Amino acid sequence: MSYSNTPNTGDTLGSTRVPINTNFSLIQDAMSQDHFGMGTGVGIAGTHKVIHMVMQNVLTPGIFNTDATQTGIYTKQATTGNLFARSPNHVDPLPAGEYQLTTFSDADIPSFGTIITTGLPGHKRSSGWTFLPGGLVLQYGSADLDGSPITISYPVTINTALFPAIITLGGFIVNPTPGFSIATNTNTGFQLTYTNGGFTLFWMSIGKV
Repeated sequence: MSYSNTPNTGDTLGSTRVPINTNFSLIQDAMSQDHFGMGTGVGIAGTHKVIHMVMQNVLTPGIFNTDATQTGIYTKQATTGNLFARSPNHVDPLPAGEYQLTTFSDADIPSFGTIITTGLPGHKRSSGWTFLPGGLVLQYGSADLDGSPITISYPVTINTALFPAIITLGGFIVNPTPGFSIATNTNTGFQLTYTNGGFTLFWMSIGKV
C-alpha cells in the first residue's frame, strides 16, 4: 500500500481533500483484505474473516522469535504449507520452541479423516488417516483376508519415526495367530498373509511426516 504524499507544508484543506480521500480509500482496501472493513459495526470492524499466511520454504532468521508474552503461528515448507506454532520466549535457531500443528497436502485430502474403500466384496480394503499435533500421522484401515498375501498401502507416505502397525483379526489382537505372518513394515505400507482366510483385518499405524 502506497499513500499519496500529502499533506505538505503550505497545503490547504481544499488542495489536499482528494489525496486524503484517496489515502482513506487505500486504508479501507487494505483493511478489507481478510478483515471486516471500516463501517461494518462496533465489535465487527477489523475482525478477521479468514487468515492467509505466506508459505515460506526458507524462514528469515529473527522473524519468528517470540518474547515472554508472545506466541507465533506461521507456515513453512512450500510444497505442503505445514502450520507451526512457537511458544513464548524463544529465539533463533529453529526448531527451538516449535510445535507442528497440522499438515497440508492436496494429494492426501481425499482420505483425511475418512475411510476410502476399494475392491470387490470379499477383497475390500479401506483406509484413512488423521494428523496428530507434533508431526505424527495416525493411519488406519481394514482388509478382507482370503488366505492369499495382500499388501496394505498407507494413505500417506511416512518419512521418519515409523512405528510397527497394530493389527487385529476379527476384533482380536494378533499376538501371534496361527497361519498369520507379516512382512517388513515400511514407510509406504506392509505385507501380510493369513492362510486360514475368512477374516477381516483391522490395522492402525503411527509415523511422522
